[in-house]
Amino acid sequence: MSPAAGLRILVVDDNPDVARTFSEVLSAEGHFVDIADTSGAALPLIETGVYAVVLTDMRMPDLDGPALYREVFARCPPLAKSFLFITGDSFSNDARRFLSETGAVCLTKPCTLDEIESAIERIAVQRHGRAQERVTTS
Repeated sequence: MSPAAGLRILVVDDNPDVARTFSEVLSAEGHFVDIADTSGAALPLIETGVYAVVLTDMRMPDLDGPALYREVFARCPPLAKSFLFITGDSFSNDARRFLSETGAVCLTKPCTLDEIESAIERIAVQRHGRAQERVTTS
């Protein structure tokens, strides 16, 4: 189990197989995972839920990852610091500039579970100084 286990994570990916795989792997590591298949579906969850990390694809059909980030930043700026982008594409100049300007964490597929867990822990520590927002089950 991960040292950062017990975090609430939102996975946003338009590919259901990818989203399910992330959910299964992260759940097995002790996290509590919700899935949204579009950025539009993610926004109501973000508004009502408390997420330690929002793991999202960079490229999606309705709102891409950077557009989702900007929307979340406008609605809830602290949560924007919780984004973990994962992409299988090479980075365009716009994507590089976006990541540089925001300081958002990004991993390139294929990535290992250790890389994902390390990024999740880094985000939790950056946002809170320690991995807070753990879900308690009582």
